[in-house]
Amino acid sequence: MENTQKGRNVFLSSGASEIIQIRGPYDVANMSCLIGLDSYKGIHLVSNTPKNILLRSQARNYTIKGAVNIADLERVPHRDKIPTEALKELLKVEEFQKQAEQENCGEKVKEEIEEVKMEVE
Repeated sequence: MENTQKGRNVFLSSGASEIIQIRGPYDVANMSCLIGLDSYKGIHLVSNTPKNILLRSQARNYTIKGAVNIADLERVPHRDKIPTEALKELLKVEEFQKQAEQENCGEKVKEEIEEVKMEVE
C-alpha cells in the first residue's frame, strides 16, 4: 500500500457504520502495526493526511483557475486621477464593491462605499 501510493493520500479509518463501533484515533493508529507500519506513520495517517486531503479538496472547490474581467475602457480609471475619485469609480463595479465590503477595509473606504451606494440609489 505504501509503495503503490508512495504514502500520499492514504489514511486510516475505523470504518465504523454505527456509533458503538467508533474507535479512537490512537486505536486506529495502533492498528497500523497490523499492516506493517510503525505507530508514528499510523498517527500521521489518522491525523495529518485526512486534514490535508480535506484542505486540498476545499481549495480545489473554491479556487478559480483562470478569470478575466473585460470592461469598457471608459470604466478603467486614468492613471492621473486622484485615488479617491478612482476608488469611487471602481466601487461602481458590483464585483469590486462586494470584494471591498468583504475585506477588512479602513473606515475611509467604508465611507466611500456608502457614498457610492447613495449615488446609485
